[in-house]
Amino acid sequence: MPGRSKRYFSHRAAAAGASRDQEIYDSHAAALYRQALLTLDDAQLAEQVVGDVIIEECLRTAPSCADEEAVRIRLAVSAYRHCRELTGGPARSDPPDQPTRPGQADHPTRPGQADQPGQPGRQLGGTEQGALGLVLFGGLGYVRASRELGISAADTAVLLRAALLRMTSLAAGRREAAGRRENAGRRETAGIPVR
Repeated sequence: MPGRSKRYFSHRAAAAGASRDQEIYDSHAAALYRQALLTLDDAQLAEQVVGDVIIEECLRTAPSCADEEAVRIRLAVSAYRHCRELTGGPARSDPPDQPTRPGQADHPTRPGQADQPGQPGRQLGGTEQGALGLVLFGGLGYVRASRELGISAADTAVLLRAALLRMTSLAAGRREAAGRRENAGRRETAGIPVR
C-alpha cells in the first residue's frame, strides 16, 4: 500500500530527526552551558543561550556528512554571538550610567548581580570571557577566536594568556586564604590562641 509506506518513511524520518536532536543536545549542551555561563555570569541567561543555540541547530537541515568538529565550532560561535547580543549587542538595554566591575568597561554589571567569589569569570572583562569561552569550551583555536572577537590573533593570544594568568593567581590566592582559615580553625579547636 502506497499510503502505508509513506507513513512508515515519515515516521522513520521523524525518529531519525529526534535521535539527531538528542545527539546534538547530549554532545554539546554541557560545553555550551559552560561557555555561556563564563561569558554571561548568569545561569538563567546561559540556559536561554544554550536552548536557543541547540534549537537553531536542530532546525538546520541535516548536512549530508556530519563533521562533528564543524558542528562543535558552529555551535560555539553561535553561543558566543547570542551572548554578545545579550550583553553588548545592538539589543542592549543597560542604561548608559550603569556601573561596571573593575577591569570590565566592555561588560557591565547587570542589575542585581553581585560579584561572587568562586566564579572565575567575575574577575575578567567581557572580551576575555568571550575569548576563553570560545577557546576552552568551544574548542576554537586562538586565530579563529580572534576573527569572532574582531581583534588580531596576536592580541587574542596576549588576552588569553593574561586572562589565564589572572585566573591562576586568583585561584592560588583563594587556596591560600582557605588554608589560613582552615589552620586558624584547627588551632582554635585545639585551644591554641589565634592571632
